[in-house]
Amino acid sequence: MEKGADGSFTWYLATADVAQYVKPGTPAFAAAAKVGNTFYSIDKDGVPEFPMNHPVVSKHVASLLAGKDSLGMITRMRFSPTGEFLLDQSDMFLGKVRVQGRYSYDQVAKLWEGGKDHGIAHVDQVSLARELAGKLSARDAARGKLNLSFMPVEHRPQADGTWKTEVVKEDPRESESHKLIEELKVYGNRVIATRLTRISSQFEVPHISRVHPEVEQAANDLLRDELKELGVPWPKEQTLWQYLAALKAREDISAERKEAAQILALRTRNPAIYAVEDTEGHEGLALQAGEYDHPSTPIRRFADMYNQSILEAYLAGRDPRVVRDAVEADLRRMGFADLAEYMQHLNGREQASKQMDLEVDAFMSVYELAKPENRGRTFSGYVKVVRKGRNAQAVVQLREMPVTITLEGERAEGLRLLDEVTVTVKGADAAELSVDAAVAKRR
Repeated sequence: MEKGADGSFTWYLATADVAQYVKPGTPAFAAAAKVGNTFYSIDKDGVPEFPMNHPVVSKHVASLLAGKDSLGMITRMRFSPTGEFLLDQSDMFLGKVRVQGRYSYDQVAKLWEGGKDHGIAHVDQVSLARELAGKLSARDAARGKLNLSFMPVEHRPQADGTWKTEVVKEDPRESESHKLIEELKVYGNRVIATRLTRISSQFEVPHISRVHPEVEQAANDLLRDELKELGVPWPKEQTLWQYLAALKAREDISAERKEAAQILALRTRNPAIYAVEDTEGHEGLALQAGEYDHPSTPIRRFADMYNQSILEAYLAGRDPRVVRDAVEADLRRMGFADLAEYMQHLNGREQASKQMDLEVDAFMSVYELAKPENRGRTFSGYVKVVRKGRNAQAVVQLREMPVTITLEGERAEGLRLLDEVTVTVKGADAAELSVDAAVAKRR
């Protein structure tokens, strides 16, 4: 990160050059295409992940480890003193990277708290990044970027070998350090998106875009009706991002009601997907078609690795069509007609990863309730999610511990969002993923 005499900023983002080691036409490339993305587990000290790329590549050879020379794809972004993104003055190139220091979010939070044991040697770099990220965050909000936040929960191993689900006490400074990195990476992706679009146009080589289509008006009308019923109406003169920002700032509304409103908003949005043609843009980031792609994490996402492969060929002066042909040959051997058809598989793998996380959360809820000390215990709770219709469903959030119970069919009928309930646990079986509990509305 550099700051000019005029107050302008230049930020360099180095991405591990996985394309140098995992090339189309090799078994490693085909294996990555099959996996699609890295799957992460909660067992950080046991089996923390099922990697897309072999650990020799992802953890060592390609990884930008501190103290070693690494091949990288470097994006140079320029910003005005006020944080205006100067896309036409930004560029990218291949190079050698030697990381001088790698710092955790905890270390950055300690630095910002004023602690002396943070261990960060490059304080000036972190300070510049924080200054720029603050300016960009304000511009993103003005542009209409959606900002949702939910109760943070983690599943943690205990000293006796058991596990416990706990609410993570949110540290504003640590949250800011997370947002800082994510904020800057989005702008790096925007620079790379322009190069990918250029390659596609010049060489007729498709690239993989990250698309988040806007919803139809009917979906917004439904959301307005649901928010009105919840007691937090969405005014027609406000955009969704304006509404959500105003909702978060209100002090007269409970945290539960704010979260319920955000869940309703999230459920009405279209999912973000991978596509070989971006005609929709990205609603969540408030970016137009062609302004955003996913190229920054080639170690763990195939879309990024593919995009990097054609970028590397282009930047090195080679013909990206050679890469395209090799990739399509790999995909045909896997049974796909072309890259467009492969997108169904890639999106399915991403959904599988998200579903795995949901299933782990559901299992841990049953696991907690199956503990002997919870048999016969009565908890207080409230209805967090309601799905109406033939397959009615209600999700009850317990207050004494961060776990949920899902009611279906007749048991869910008659329950409304934020209804207060009591839950008496008669028993639970983690192996069968079943909970026997009596749920009653509180008067």
